Amino acid sequence: MSRGSTIILNPIYATVVAIVTLFTLLYFRVNLAVALLMSSLTLAVLTLNPYQILTAHYMTGIRPINIDVIVSSAVIAIMANIYKESNVITKLSNALLTVLKKVWLTISLIPALFGLLPVPGGALMSAPLVSEISRNINLDSNKAAYVNIWFRHLIAPIYPLTQVIILTAALSGFNAAQIALYNIPLALVMYVVGFIPVRRELRNTSVSIVRESVSNLLYIIPLLVAVFIVVLGVNIITAVLLGLISLIILVRPSKSLLLKSTLSKDVLMVVLTSYAALSIREVLMMSGFPELFTSLFTDLPSTFLTVSIIAISMLLGFVLGVPTGALAITVPLITNVTHSIEFVSLTLILTYLSYMVSPSHLCLVLTLKFFKVDLHSIYKYLLPTTFLTFILMVITHLLISTFL
Repeated sequence: MSRGSTIILNPIYATVVAIVTLFTLLYFRVNLAVALLMSSLTLAVLTLNPYQILTAHYMTGIRPINIDVIVSSAVIAIMANIYKESNVITKLSNALLTVLKKVWLTISLIPALFGLLPVPGGALMSAPLVSEISRNINLDSNKAAYVNIWFRHLIAPIYPLTQVIILTAALSGFNAAQIALYNIPLALVMYVVGFIPVRRELRNTSVSIVRESVSNLLYIIPLLVAVFIVVLGVNIITAVLLGLISLIILVRPSKSLLLKSTLSKDVLMVVLTSYAALSIREVLMMSGFPELFTSLFTDLPSTFLTVSIIAISMLLGFVLGVPTGALAITVPLITNVTHSIEFVSLTLILTYLSYMVSPSHLCLVLTLKFFKVDLHSIYKYLLPTTFLTFILMVITHLLISTFL
């Protein structure tokens, strides 16, 4: 689609302006949904004509995949509220600690488990549990938010049923299971490094925990129902709605609690924030940024081109706030240069890392909202850990490539 004569700035430069706008607004603690919308509008005004601006924001609201994200995120937020307001979350977290015994194992496995629910914003499902356990060990909200984000995203690069692996397999010609198996050492690196910012707090395994009946583990069923149904290939909205129904049957909340949980301001903000984050991706794609940026590197020598494509994929993952958008562009490029599963897997997992720290990454956005912390506070832990993981993953990739 032509952008017409109203374009003010090259999409590459306009994207830089939009990113700077977003970080500036967040630095001054502007509401997250407002900051995301302002960044989206900034990019749109600089690269699209008035009709396209309206079209981009209209398509954000009606595109089926976006509707799935917005509605399912709202339902998950309602579930999180019911868990919290009914005090069931306390019983469940203590029951998990009673069974697993180790705090470090419990607090890392909970978000990883819900990583099986491949929906943007799904971090809201593990957030109440992580928050409750964090209070038991005096882990502050910033670090609790970090834990929820970091360990939530361990599963996707090694879980063959996730969208990132299915897409990468389809575009590269490699089997999804092959890619997942190759990524296991890289995911283990990510798991170990993830403990560094919270190692002191998690050393205290003698923390006083209220012992709960193992029967309270039943309260995890609604969450597992949603995960299991999604794995079967059922629409995500249907899956989380069935999870919500299961939770209502188990908890039997009063009408007032159910209304309070459903009509909460938090649910409204989840909807607005989800829409705002998705609108950035819509405007970026309509502006032609991904294709224009990628075209700058097509004439480079093959070795440098491979490195450049991976760097492009990482940048696109960060800017788009969704890994599939980046991988859809770069995986075909990387396989044209070198048909190697090592480089395909490295492209996937490094793109996934960059997406994870994106300010428009919906799980990060909603986690910040749930824990009531700002981006700067979580970045203190998230960025250094991501950088160290990046270095170690490249080293691990080189070792695997050398000895296999």
